[in-house]
Formats: sequence, C-alpha cells, structure tokens
Amino acid sequence: MKKNDDRMQRFLAALVDCDGIIAHACKRVGISRNTFYYWRDSDDDFRRAYNDANEDILDDLEAELRSIAHDEANPDRFKALCKILEAKARDRGYGAHAVDVTTGGQPLPPCKIVWIDTPEQIPAGYDY
Repeated sequence: MKKNDDRMQRFLAALVDCDGIIAHACKRVGISRNTFYYWRDSDDDFRRAYNDANEDILDDLEAELRSIAHDEANPDRFKALCKILEAKARDRGYGAHAVDVTTGGQPLPPCKIVWIDTPEQIPAGYDY
C-alpha cells in the first residue's frame, strides 16, 4: 500500500462506515469497483487490511444482532441482520443451508435464533 496509500486508507475507512458495501465505499472515495478489485488482488498489504476491516464489520453486525435478539420491537432489523450474516459470514457458521438428515435430507423449517448466555436460560424440556 504505497503508491495509493492515502486513497486505500480512505477506502477502508469508508468501507467500515458503509457497513462493508463495496459500491458505496468506492463511490464515497471516488474510485471504481475495478480499482478496488485491482488493489485487493495485487497488493498483499491492502488485501490483509481489507480482510481485517471485513472482520471488524462482521464483529459489529454480530454484536448488533445479539443486542436486539430479544427486542420484539425490531423484528425486521433482526431478520435483515440475519440475512446479511448469511451472505457475508458463512465461514462463521451463518447460512440457510441446514438439512435434517432424519427426514431424508429435506431442508429444515425456519427456526428462531435465541441467544443463551447461561444454562439457566434454557427453557425446560430443551437439551443443548
């Protein structure tokens, strides 16, 4: 990250501000998506910084998801965060690809995600 260091740094800051949406970050900094992809593919330092920024963004999304998991007033925001994480955080275990092997491989029905902090919060009759 030498020749374009300032623009690369501004892009990474914009990426975080834009919740990881590459097109929005590019527009904010005044570069094309092709420029971003060139930087990512040709500059090891930039690629590492980009990956670190993405991890920070995913950490923030997970924290927000956790904070509103029990908030009945924000069901749409909760669903949106789940969809974003399904698309961007498959390596963290998010995704809509679960299959019930006991029913011949049929997809599982949708389930409700509940954050459990302590074993005492597990409802009676549930095994973990």
